[in-house]
Amino acid sequence: MRGCLLLACGSVLVQMGGTAARAADTTLDLPLLAFASAVAPATDPYLLAFAPANLAAVGDPNRLASGAGDVSTADASSQASSSGDDQSKSRLSESPKPPVTQARDKSRLSESPKLGPGNIISGFKSPTGAVWQPAFWGFGDFIATAGYANNGVNPGQSYISSRADLFGNLQLTPTERVVVGFTPLSLGSARGTGFLHTDGDGTQFYNGLDANVRTLFFEGDTRQLFPGIDPDDRLGRDYGFAVGRQPIFFQEGIMIDDNIQALGITKDTIQIPGITQDMRITGVYGWADIRRGNNLVDPTAYLLGIFTETDLRKSVVTFDFSYIGSDNPPDISGVRQGGSGVYFGASATQRFGDINTAFRVNTSTALDGTGTAVDNGALLLGEFSRTVTGSTDLVYANVFETIGHYTSAARSTDAGGPLERVGIMFTPPAAGLVGSPISGYADHVYGGALGYQMFFGPRKQLTLELAGENDTNGSKQGVVGIEGQYLQAITSRTSIQFNAFLLDGESGHVGSGVSVESRTRW
Repeated sequence: MRGCLLLACGSVLVQMGGTAARAADTTLDLPLLAFASAVAPATDPYLLAFAPANLAAVGDPNRLASGAGDVSTADASSQASSSGDDQSKSRLSESPKPPVTQARDKSRLSESPKLGPGNIISGFKSPTGAVWQPAFWGFGDFIATAGYANNGVNPGQSYISSRADLFGNLQLTPTERVVVGFTPLSLGSARGTGFLHTDGDGTQFYNGLDANVRTLFFEGDTRQLFPGIDPDDRLGRDYGFAVGRQPIFFQEGIMIDDNIQALGITKDTIQIPGITQDMRITGVYGWADIRRGNNLVDPTAYLLGIFTETDLRKSVVTFDFSYIGSDNPPDISGVRQGGSGVYFGASATQRFGDINTAFRVNTSTALDGTGTAVDNGALLLGEFSRTVTGSTDLVYANVFETIGHYTSAARSTDAGGPLERVGIMFTPPAAGLVGSPISGYADHVYGGALGYQMFFGPRKQLTLELAGENDTNGSKQGVVGIEGQYLQAITSRTSIQFNAFLLDGESGHVGSGVSVESRTRW
């Protein structure tokens, strides 16, 4: 759901996300378009399948209902007059017909006149001079999943669980809104609520019930909120901002992928003659709800960051810096897991002929104590993909290497490890109570994934992936595996996904797993 969340959270948060594909001839989102529906809007069969249901709420329903062959009353009268007394069956009636109405799909949209047919409400002028036209609607999804997983080392685990993501959007203007979100079935390390059975250890109920607000932020644009500061739009005083508990996502989730109480300010469309026509700079200050590299909350941590993205003629490049300040508090067992840290990230996204490529470098440096929360390391990642000639199928190859133990600056419990972007074998189930088939943590390992994604029309797809990793510290944790993932849209809002994998460990251990997941969006 985090992909869906990022799409829903507006312009500022999308700018605060990873590489934006703004120029079709220079930028694509590269190999892992398949692995998150929010990342691949052009090819995701879910989104393609869901689109028709949403179109009924846009535009003139009478026009949509009547079709191209409909003729207005005025046109009918005019044509009837010119036909004289011709009473043929092809003659148009002179009697006006009532407008044809079409029922709107109300499962996702509210009764807001802003989203319905007809004129938009005039709204009212706020004390700042901005004209607000309030409209509220809700959206979200529900996931139910069941499966079995055994990595060949630890005891096998069977699970059945569910997850819900609920959001409300109060739109004030095209650029100002308030977003509130809940995850009532997810709490702490539990991505869902359900039962987990571990071989030899019995069955445990994971209670993820949570009534707390997970997301609550306001976003806007300074010039739209205070139109008087630049009435002629000549002074460049438009700054995007978002404040509150919000999703923060940088370096494609490698550096930061978390819900943080933060203030973000973005200046976009910065022009540097001879270099770029579009550069973005974002500053972020986060003061609470920061989960460290071990996915655990550090109550003393705060975040400072500067993040840039520049569109060059043939490439999009990013340079990001963040600092996490921390008192290195002990965990529940009294062990200190690491204090303050500095993080750098850089990437370049481009095409070489028909090949989509992205190269990423991320580093983490502990300043006063190392542990699972912060450690010294670097992660190098290369992504390559190509659309198969004569089809929409995609072949991809991603390779990585870690130097030392790389840790993210901030990482949600929902996010898995920094290697999640490498492939589906490094990605945990969205609502499952188990981890990914291959560990997504970047601790003295190298490896990659080779995959082929096949599309069978707009409603189903199959991905086959061969992946593996090996250690560089002599721990003999090497593993290779294969996984298949089949996705099928059942209705315009419901989809089902099947996964199955096999693992072969360096020590001779064999693992396997299967899972089924249903997802309903509204």
